[in-house]
Amino acid sequence: MSILDPMPASVSSVFPAAAEYNYAQGLSGYETAGGYLSNARHAAASALQRDALGGNTFGIMGANVLGGLNEVAGLAKGGWNEIKEKFGGPEHKFGETWRQTKEDLAANLYGSLYGKSTGAQDVYSNIINQLSTSSGDGIKGWLENIMEKEAEESTLPNTLTLNQLKNILMNQKIQQQKKKINMPEHLTHTPPSPQIQQVQQNIQTYGNKDRPNTGMNAPGGGKGQSPTGGDVAGTPFVRGGRVSYFDGGLASLWPR
Repeated sequence: MSILDPMPASVSSVFPAAAEYNYAQGLSGYETAGGYLSNARHAAASALQRDALGGNTFGIMGANVLGGLNEVAGLAKGGWNEIKEKFGGPEHKFGETWRQTKEDLAANLYGSLYGKSTGAQDVYSNIINQLSTSSGDGIKGWLENIMEKEAEESTLPNTLTLNQLKNILMNQKIQQQKKKINMPEHLTHTPPSPQIQQVQQNIQTYGNKDRPNTGMNAPGGGKGQSPTGGDVAGTPFVRGGRVSYFDGGLASLWPR
């Protein structure tokens, strides 16, 4: 990595990762040069740059220095475009360039301090989650307030604000829950045990009539077996119910 090419592959991978995430979450129609899509991308890139430089304090400082140089170059370009406008060039809003510079610098510092140390997709989605849910204190809260303010004041069309981001992600969660609720039963429920399946089958087949004394319905005391046999309804004592004293029960008082 040289000063002329300060973006390693691990950092540039944030661009396709951001595009993929934005598309999946219904965010691809919003402006990426400013607002929260720009904030998230800059923050994620800064976190990845930090780790590419070894992490820790040196990585944090290096990521912000390189990010700052990039913003200074962008600011200088905006200033030059402003000058060209005075001499008949295309219209240029230097105020918007200055606003984006402040926003980007805040996002760079935010990502270098609070971004995860993982792959680009995970880093980007985590930054989005932090920006949409956090109400941090101290430096984190200060940076979040800067990004929120600058996104609200952006003059770019379709700039994603914090409230819009929260609403979109909330709607996504609601849709996911609806899909989960409408999933086929065999995918969302634990299948019943064989014993329960047998009982359900018996009910469907025989209704409230006697069941055959076979299989798990055979009389006996084993696990899952009927102690009196399948034909429970109306089972006489001599056919598997409690043994009658008249028919050889314990200590029959009236043996035949």
